[in-house]
Amino acid sequence: MTKNQLSVDLKVACEIYKSGIKDEPIWYGRLVERLDGKVSKNLISGALDTLSDWGIMRTIIGETENGRAGMLFEICDIHKERISALYEQFWKG
Repeated sequence: MTKNQLSVDLKVACEIYKSGIKDEPIWYGRLVERLDGKVSKNLISGALDTLSDWGIMRTIIGETENGRAGMLFEICDIHKERISALYEQFWKG
């Protein structure tokens, strides 16, 4: 399997997970930049809604660029192991 075989939701989850393990904050604009050419902005928005509805991802208030406050994304603890496995197998690299 390759990255393209992951659903849009899982691509977004893997990118959020990747930021978490690098201890880098991730917000919508940064997520769009990192997934540019892989996933459209509209699909990213829908995936964020789905991941939040399913309880896979949560939104927190935190610091974005230049010390500005914003909505940051992170994978919920209960799902980190599952997303980690997908990340290692299909997204890392």
